[in-house]
Amino acid sequence: MDTRTSLLHKAQTAYRLLLRLPPPLVDVTLLGRPLRVREGAVISEIESDAAWLLACALRAEMVFDVGSNVGQAALIMLLSPSVRQITLIDPNPAALAIAAENLILNHLIQYARLVCTFADTADDQQVTLWTTGTGSAGSVYNERAHTAAKRNESMQVPTSTLDTLAAQFGVPDFIKIDIEGAEVRALEGARTIASHAKSRFLVEMHALPGKTMAQHYAMVNAWTDSVGYAAYHLRTHERLPLADVPEKRLHLLLQPIAWAYPEWLKVIASRAPLESISLTV
Repeated sequence: MDTRTSLLHKAQTAYRLLLRLPPPLVDVTLLGRPLRVREGAVISEIESDAAWLLACALRAEMVFDVGSNVGQAALIMLLSPSVRQITLIDPNPAALAIAAENLILNHLIQYARLVCTFADTADDQQVTLWTTGTGSAGSVYNERAHTAAKRNESMQVPTSTLDTLAAQFGVPDFIKIDIEGAEVRALEGARTIASHAKSRFLVEMHALPGKTMAQHYAMVNAWTDSVGYAAYHLRTHERLPLADVPEKRLHLLLQPIAWAYPEWLKVIASRAPLESISLTV
């Protein structure tokens, strides 16, 4: 994008935000599949966990997408022919509305359930979500939502446990969690799910305010120990606890302790292109 085009795009974005208009519709492709989506729903630079998400979805029929935002991960996981139901869970109604529209525009809504809630340790509570617009980095921790905190923009949102949602919709085979520091809170609300020993979790770990990353990983490890699960660092395939704890976000695979670490994950590197994943397993 040249300088003139970039400036024009920024001006159009500022005008749209001022009038609270949705992003424009754009044409994109995912693994050769043409899609019509709101701009920003499928970014050009692939996320580091995209190939892992798709590989896990290929081994699942029922999926929970916790922290779905505008639905990019859901669109990736719905490339899997095995997925017959995906539940998008996000507390931001503006983001979830765009996710729903993207699914409708691409004739995928029949596979989806959408729940506007924050995945937490208890049901029917109210928490403060710090977010701006459809902000993908919205968080219940204002330290993690820098733009929203600076603008003092927040909303009250309801909570649900993943166990309650599983009681309504069925126990999922695969759960993706990306909720900006509140990962353990969602896991604590998924103890009944874990007791079935049938669900694999892919968790994007973020810094938790007031904790070191080592302490945050220790909280995950305590949860896995208490429910009969094991946690692995996806990039290195090393089981927690890690010998060398990086002070940055990383992705963990959580699964029943009796399960062997998947051979099909060992060959997928961080930021591997989606094209490297075969849709047949």
